[in-house]
Amino acid sequence: MDILLCTDNNYVMPTGVLMTSVSMNNNDINYHIIVSEDFSDENQKKLEETAERYHNVVSFYRANKEWHTFFPMGKDGMPAYISISAYYR
Repeated sequence: MDILLCTDNNYVMPTGVLMTSVSMNNNDINYHIIVSEDFSDENQKKLEETAERYHNVVSFYRANKEWHTFFPMGKDGMPAYISISAYYR
């Protein structure tokens, strides 16, 4: 089963909890995770270890900052508090 996730440095723990829950109840999971360019190596390692603990696979995709110009955050009355990773979803 392929599962697409989007996260950032502030949401790693809940992402790991989700991955653990899914992995405990399913086999052969391929996680595809979209992250920003500033996603830390430490956080990537944490999520890799979570997937490996259940013998699953994880691939990371770093979103290019040029994508951000298309997001409406803070423009035309749109809320500025929504994170970049929310727009990736």
